Amino acid sequence: MYTPPKGARVPSEVMVVSDVAEYVYNWALLPLQLVFHSIVPSDTNYVWSSVDDFLQPDNPDQDLMRVYRWHGHDKETDSESTKMLAFVQAPWVLGERDFVNFVQTKSVSIFLLS
Repeated sequence: MYTPPKGARVPSEVMVVSDVAEYVYNWALLPLQLVFHSIVPSDTNYVWSSVDDFLQPDNPDQDLMRVYRWHGHDKETDSESTKMLAFVQAPWVLGERDFVNFVQTKSVSIFLLS
């Protein structure tokens, strides 16, 4: 059973992307982390964490999107590894063309994966 972190809240009003990101992190990504740990025991050292600290301060997407990565120590390569990225965006921001472009993207900047 999943118990959200102390202080986790369901925002009563969603005004900015941070409200959406907090909800997704606490109520979707952390429970998913528990599921991954139970079905893939080799990944128990992997966690979701924000990559917002790595983004440049003048990044134009900072007010529109948050990025989380599923990362940990890869025992096979004996190095830090990112296996997955989760992008969180407020639903009122993404237009149909943006959605199509996002889904068709074949790669992302390498700094997000390191």
